[in-house]
Amino acid sequence: MQAENPQEVTRAIKYAGTLSLAAKIVGVLVQFISVPAIAGSYNKESLAIWTLVATAMGIIQIFDLGVGNANMGLAAELFARQGLGAVKRLLKSSLVVAGGFSGLGLLAALLIVGSSSEGSLFQGGEIGSNTLFWESLLAFLPVAFAGVPVYAASQIAFGLHKGYWLGAAQCIGQLVYLTVLIIGVKLRLSIPQIIFLSYSALALANMFVVLQIWRYVANEPEKRSDDSSVRALLRKSLPFLVIQLSAVISFNLDAFLIAKFIDIRLVPEFSLTQKIFTLPALVISSYLNAIWPVYAHAAEKKRYTTIRIMFKRSAIISIGFTFLFSLLLFSFSSIIFEYWTKGMVSPSYSLLVCFFFWAILNAVGGVQASFLNGLGITGIQAKLSVVSGVVNFTVSLLLVVKIGIAGPIVASLLTLVVLYSFYAVIIRRRLREMECLKT
Repeated sequence: MQAENPQEVTRAIKYAGTLSLAAKIVGVLVQFISVPAIAGSYNKESLAIWTLVATAMGIIQIFDLGVGNANMGLAAELFARQGLGAVKRLLKSSLVVAGGFSGLGLLAALLIVGSSSEGSLFQGGEIGSNTLFWESLLAFLPVAFAGVPVYAASQIAFGLHKGYWLGAAQCIGQLVYLTVLIIGVKLRLSIPQIIFLSYSALALANMFVVLQIWRYVANEPEKRSDDSSVRALLRKSLPFLVIQLSAVISFNLDAFLIAKFIDIRLVPEFSLTQKIFTLPALVISSYLNAIWPVYAHAAEKKRYTTIRIMFKRSAIISIGFTFLFSLLLFSFSSIIFEYWTKGMVSPSYSLLVCFFFWAILNAVGGVQASFLNGLGITGIQAKLSVVSGVVNFTVSLLLVVKIGIAGPIVASLLTLVVLYSFYAVIIRRRLREMECLKT
């Protein structure tokens, strides 16, 4: 059962990469269609609520404690060394850790919403004080938190070279999400009802993958090794949690800063521009996620030449593709937004320029993260991410007041250039070490 043959591993990666890419493409199309569906049937403030809820999903994902990211590499290592019995234990540990913490997170979130619903949080409109915003959050939170542990556990599929399970399930989940959304709009359901039903479809898709993983490992005798225990998983995942938390501080809070200090009705202008320029990263991430476990597998087998070749190839493909894709988006942005948002959103030239360079930096960071995570170099990432997250948020807070809606993205550009320069130095040293070991 262990995919030790390099050809079998390569074939599994191709399947995983292809279906993961298909899932990303379907997801992108679904997101594109959902915006005009909401914009065409509801007002701009309702579109702002929908956008903020989608942003909140990234914040809630940190409640997996980094288990999802840790599972990609850890499952590959356990599969290579100890077989499916150890992976079976890892699956249970993942559900315990992510499930327990997300449950606590849900309780805390409900208490916060209950204590905050009487006051006005945001500038512009009346969303901060009206019931629709809080009803939408209350509909969204249980579904979102319920999906956290199954998402975290589903990432084990990549470590088993079964990432195509996840890709196929997510394709179906996105299509069901879109179907529910369109039916809800046609029936004129409320925004909270649409949010609850559509996000439930995404959670069920990941649950299907977890069930498939369980069927794959169910008949294997469980190996209670230290490497697959809850304690080991926490030790491996906590650096990823710090990185995720820093990313949330750096990126996911931007929309809330704009809503708080400028005008909530400008949130779609910022968030939808960000979504457009995230498209290259969404496509490339399917490829980078597929090779992440390959780094871990190759390092375990001391195949340093494979690691070096994979890194160079991934850099050329990812950065080159992102540059061309982003240039295309930038050139046709006015047409895209006119048709996509029914004329509701028209981002400024300066905002588009900033997000163009942001997309390219994201490609650089994705290549670096795949390499570092695959080789288990997470400690230094966690430390640097904490510093960069705090700096980014502080600078964003200052600039959003000084220069307006472009403030948060300018802060992100400055922070990312410095952060990725440090990562480049670390990677260069590691590649030199591998060259020495090879000779």
